[in-house]
Amino acid sequence: MATARPPGPFGRPRGAVAARAPRWGPRWLDLTLLGGAVLALGGLFSLFTLPEHEALAAMLVLAGGVGALALVFPRLVIPNDRAFMLKVVVAGLLIRLGLAVLAHAHLPVGFFAPDQYTFQDVGWRTLRFLRGEGPAPWQIRDTLEVGYYYWNAILFALFGFAPLAPKLINAFLGVAVGMMGYRMAGELLGRQPARTAAVLITFFPSLVLWSTQNLRDTPTVFLLMFLFWQVFRLRTRVTGSGILGVLVSLSLLALLRDYLAVVVAVTLIGSVLISPARKLHTNIFIGLVLFTFGVLANQRFGLATETLESASFESLTRQREALATGGSAFGTGFDTSTPQGSLLYLPRGLVYFLFAPFPWMVGSRLSLMALPEMLVWYALIPMVIGGARYLLRRKFFEVLPMLFFLTVTSAVYALVEGNAGTAYRHRAQVLVFFLLMASGGLSLWRTRRKSQVTTRSSVLRL
Repeated sequence: MATARPPGPFGRPRGAVAARAPRWGPRWLDLTLLGGAVLALGGLFSLFTLPEHEALAAMLVLAGGVGALALVFPRLVIPNDRAFMLKVVVAGLLIRLGLAVLAHAHLPVGFFAPDQYTFQDVGWRTLRFLRGEGPAPWQIRDTLEVGYYYWNAILFALFGFAPLAPKLINAFLGVAVGMMGYRMAGELLGRQPARTAAVLITFFPSLVLWSTQNLRDTPTVFLLMFLFWQVFRLRTRVTGSGILGVLVSLSLLALLRDYLAVVVAVTLIGSVLISPARKLHTNIFIGLVLFTFGVLANQRFGLATETLESASFESLTRQREALATGGSAFGTGFDTSTPQGSLLYLPRGLVYFLFAPFPWMVGSRLSLMALPEMLVWYALIPMVIGGARYLLRRKFFEVLPMLFFLTVTSAVYALVEGNAGTAYRHRAQVLVFFLLMASGGLSLWRTRRKSQVTTRSSVLRL
């Protein structure tokens, strides 16, 4: 396993991009905070239009969420950044809470994502089933991905039928993702990229939107971010709490999206066994042994059979054709039922998964709302590449599990996605890590730009 000096409190880990904090203008952050306060105030007024039990549930969730954030804030944020990060966290939270309540009170359940209705409906019917008042919904039969349905059922058992409660909890989880992104970027890259990552992840529009909905995407992203942060720390220093954190988060992830848990598990096993201290042929041999044991376990004991069947080329093709509906459909007419066909389609699928919806695909209010974010995302791509190159050169074995996960997950989604809207939503699962890389690329760009300006000034003085 790779060894490295523990990064410390962003004090300047070896090879860090930069240590000086960026000049985020207080006016920009104060205006964002003011906008969040306006949204939260609108949400507060709308809260009183809801049934009493739902308003009470919202108040209890708010109290518990604020208390939880207050506990973790000093553990994640270094003292020198607490004033800055407090504004980021409060602004991000106010924006999310305001949007969540306003959308819940004034928009149809499926306005942003029809799955919201499925989760709240199946969650309520699951609770009735557990109480002996009805049959089990088919969505929780013969599958491991029952976690978010049961989560809704638990909340409904506590508060009654209050679909706003999981939305508000997701808002707190969305802010926590930004805080973990800050910490992870700080330990990998330094203080300046940490603050940049916090801003990008906390305020990126799609991440804000999905964290205001009753969807499993935000808990999934939260678990992925926490899991890979713990994995990075384990590769610098092995601790019992880190191992426990990985195991618990991996188990919870399996209850939300089992195929992601399988990808992460394979990633972790491979990255632990592969070591820079060994020769290349030894690493290749270990990889082949691991693959052989996996095949034997599947054939003899049926391990991961259901997941592998759903990941076959024929199944991936059927899933993409089923998703390719509506005005934002793509990927129809391509045969990916064979390895050769999938390889030929993969570049096209990656472009759609990573960059759709494109500006010329604007045909609805939702795609028009996504346009500004997509333009920002396109502008960040060079920064993502720059940050990725830095991590590959300086921190390869620390971030190997994360990079492997991004590669495999993006490839699978590229073969499955058939609708720009669905790709836009699922991209959140990898977007947080790309934004983390972008924070490093932005810091490198600022450093080079400052160096060029200094050089020009020196030449002019001569």
